[in-house]
Amino acid sequence: MKKHWKTMLFLLGPCMLWGWMISGLLMWALFPKLEFLSCLVIASAVTPTDPILAQAVIGGKFADKHVPAHIRHMLSAESGSNDGAAFPFLGIALYLTLDRSAGHAVGRWVYFTM
Repeated sequence: MKKHWKTMLFLLGPCMLWGWMISGLLMWALFPKLEFLSCLVIASAVTPTDPILAQAVIGGKFADKHVPAHIRHMLSAESGSNDGAAFPFLGIALYLTLDRSAGHAVGRWVYFTM
């Protein structure tokens, strides 16, 4: 893990942020009556990679033969840890939804999440 921390940080940071925003925008386009922040709340539950879906790439004869071991290990670690990493996305979307002041909401999010 020591040698792959940058990759994990990239997968759990910018990649999840990108997936969260894309999922939120897609839901907003599909359900235009929902507010965008509500779509982001839902997207925070949809964004994390499911370990069961990742299992198709991580394990099995095909994966053993065609997917390098370091990629399989990184996908396994990322899919297991991104459920917890999605919590800050849920938190900021909820705080922004429930609080009228964006500055106050972000301050509360930083205080309680970080």
